[in-house]
Amino acid sequence: MTVLKKILGSLGLIKTSSKRLEEYLDTLGIPFRNHNTQIDGLTPSLIQIGENFVSAPGSKIVSHDSSLILSNGILRFGRVKVGDNVFVGANSVILADTEIGDNCIVGAGAVVKGKFKADSVIVGNPAKSIMTVGQLLSKMNEGEAFVQIPPELLVKMKKSKLSFDDRRKIENLVNVKIFKR
Repeated sequence: MTVLKKILGSLGLIKTSSKRLEEYLDTLGIPFRNHNTQIDGLTPSLIQIGENFVSAPGSKIVSHDSSLILSNGILRFGRVKVGDNVFVGANSVILADTEIGDNCIVGAGAVVKGKFKADSVIVGNPAKSIMTVGQLLSKMNEGEAFVQIPPELLVKMKKSKLSFDDRRKIENLVNVKIFKR
């Protein structure tokens, strides 16, 4: 391994062995298997993730900033707290010094820093709260692009245990709604 790879790896800029990282995150109580989020490899102990966390591919949670390390030898860091029942959209980034309350939705591509109240819909770069989850539900009820997921499938989704047949059932629910079959 080159010296540069060792330095970048120690800064969390090169992926750690996913098995070793998974074991370490387990010791910190971070539910590695239940999400698609890349967790900071340098300071994961500063990250707290609540129950029923769901995330889309490409999302990241970072608890440090290495932008000044090479020029000034300075590493900035901060805690990240994600509440219970939080959804994080594809390719969003949650930065150090961030607290996301319970029952929040983070939109795809958001760059999140700061404190956000429970039940917020958080979008943009920089991210801001644009409405409550209740307001989003009201807007969704006005349209047709939603389906109620049966309770037995919700349980499986929360445990990341959807089978191919379960996914097909959800797709069929959507198709019935869209194509009105």
